[in-house]
Amino acid sequence: MKKWITLTALVFSFAVFAQEGKKKFQGKKHHDPMKMFEGINLTETQKEEVKTLFESNRPHKGEHKRKAETTKKHQLNSQNAKPPRKQKEWTEEEKAKFQAKMEKRRKEIDEKLQKILTPEQYKQFKSNMESKRKEFEAKRNTSNS
Repeated sequence: MKKWITLTALVFSFAVFAQEGKKKFQGKKHHDPMKMFEGINLTETQKEEVKTLFESNRPHKGEHKRKAETTKKHQLNSQNAKPPRKQKEWTEEEKAKFQAKMEKRRKEIDEKLQKILTPEQYKQFKSNMESKRKEFEAKRNTSNS
């Protein structure tokens, strides 16, 4: 009888730990734009304006994910599922056009941020962004080596 109780307790504890392990891993979190403002004391009004600014620059939020899920379901349901498409190679002209478009968006966001933040807050924000950029480049360089 003691063996059965011990065995049952062991199986039960194993099951509990296995479920806890699943709960801990939730995958990679999406980027939170407010993280860029850590260490900067924003007023509630500024926080709302910054959130609105970043949300307005992502008008199709979630659309890409829904489209990917629909495509995946379709491929799973069809008998002749197509292999995933290869990534398109960009021409130099397309790269330049895309980079110009992104630079224009960055400048627009930067101008709006300057209107929302005080000069001291903006200076701190730029400093934070520069240090994050350096961290990212260092991390990328070490992973490529």
